[in-house]
Amino acid sequence: MKCTKCKFISEKYKLFREINTGRAGRKSATINYGFQTGVINCNIGNDSARLLLTSSCIPPMSKGTMQRITNNVCDKVVKLAENETEQVVESFRKRNQTLGLNKNSPVKLQMDGTYQSVHIKSRHKMGQNASQVIGIACENETDNHDIIGFHLVNKLCWVGAWLRGKGYDIECPNHEYCTSNTNRYDPLSEKDLGYEIGKKIAKLDLLVDYCTTDGDAKSVQGLQEAMQEIFDPLWSVNRLADTIHRGQSQFREVLRAKFSVGMFPGATKAQRNDIKIAFANDLKLRSHGIMKCLFAKYNGDRQQISICLPRIVKSVVNCYSGNCSDTCRWSITLCNGGIKTSWWYKSINLSSHGLQNGSLKPNKTDKLLIESLLEMKLSQTALNQMQFFSNTNKCESVNRTISTYLPKNKNFSRNALGRASAAVLKVNNKRDVALAKTLKAVGCGLGRKSRAVVALKKIRKREIYDCAYQKSLRVKLNRLKARKKQAIDFLLNKRVRNRLISGYKKHQLEPKLCQNSSPKEFVPQPGCSSWPD
Repeated sequence: MKCTKCKFISEKYKLFREINTGRAGRKSATINYGFQTGVINCNIGNDSARLLLTSSCIPPMSKGTMQRITNNVCDKVVKLAENETEQVVESFRKRNQTLGLNKNSPVKLQMDGTYQSVHIKSRHKMGQNASQVIGIACENETDNHDIIGFHLVNKLCWVGAWLRGKGYDIECPNHEYCTSNTNRYDPLSEKDLGYEIGKKIAKLDLLVDYCTTDGDAKSVQGLQEAMQEIFDPLWSVNRLADTIHRGQSQFREVLRAKFSVGMFPGATKAQRNDIKIAFANDLKLRSHGIMKCLFAKYNGDRQQISICLPRIVKSVVNCYSGNCSDTCRWSITLCNGGIKTSWWYKSINLSSHGLQNGSLKPNKTDKLLIESLLEMKLSQTALNQMQFFSNTNKCESVNRTISTYLPKNKNFSRNALGRASAAVLKVNNKRDVALAKTLKAVGCGLGRKSRAVVALKKIRKREIYDCAYQKSLRVKLNRLKARKKQAIDFLLNKRVRNRLISGYKKHQLEPKLCQNSSPKEFVPQPGCSSWPD
């Protein structure tokens, strides 16, 4: 400070706090580490962050300095996330002891993976289009469904690609400063993800007996191999079907089913196809609702549920055939007969298309098809595959959260694991606690009464309010009413919309290949790619 009157000059004071690294030399400011902590919790990188600072009339750091600080922050976030998963496992042991069980009793999991690409294949790239995949394992014991294991398989290495471009014979991941952990030619496998996650869980002395997955991956097989390798060669991990993915399979099978021509009403094939799609959605939702009611009524007792299933399937078939008042009232079919208490009135998919009791005209073959489609979820076999009526919704939610930290249209070769770890911390601790823990770990904690803490509390308060608002019964009913109204308005205006020509048609300027058996039969056509001599 310098006085303009008496020319007094005070001692020099730093206007920022420094990170205590414990080493000699120049130290970074806490605001730089805090800023990079915020960057990895968003879907932007250092280039976008520098542009953001520049547009705010704030001179940004150099790109190299920002990258170095980001690397340090991500390394600390990875360690923090690993400690967090260990604490979750330790809480399970305490929970088992509280319930009078062995502290190392087996747990139930749900697993899924997310790829760093929207499409599996590419037009110009050999093999898989994705270069990274993240496997997530969430516990299925509590309502929180905390993440207890995750693993990232990364093929991206900027150093290796740069050296190969210079002519060096370099193969990842066996060189210095390599960021990949697998060969770039190896396929990304969810079985390997399950094996790596299983090893991490097994090192914490935690056994897994049931695992819920979708119908595509073999992650349970890898998880079982890890458990057998560390604990018992005869240990078995039972694979359970996801109820939501089973419903999607039902929907697809209904669309593939070949019903009779008079099954669905409609003057044209397009109208009948629209009603078939509505029927597929309705059958999927009804089957899920029936199974959910059965588990709630009998408290998950599979023996009692299995006794009711054959009668329920026949009642639902009769309901779709127009005889809902005969058997629906005496079994759990979500239909009580009558007018406003029948399923035909309560169903959004049926009522929005103007379908009423008796609108569908199934013959004997159609009834057998409907019965087979219902048994995909309402049968003894399906009940054994969905023992606890569990799903992978939490894993899907975590995948969406990870996509905000690791966008699929950007590549983060060095700090992908750090960003994924930040997403795991956010899911297990919520945003405010996760950010406070991360800032404390990197050495720039928030003050107890600082304005930043007040703002963070307001952000968390708003998130809690929005979550409670979306889950309230009134909002759910309003959402269903709005969806029904939107479907009705769409169908009413569809006839007018069909008269309008959009002008969109594929392959308007693309030539077609002409293949003729002999030159004599060749007729010149516009756009033909082969012409005779």
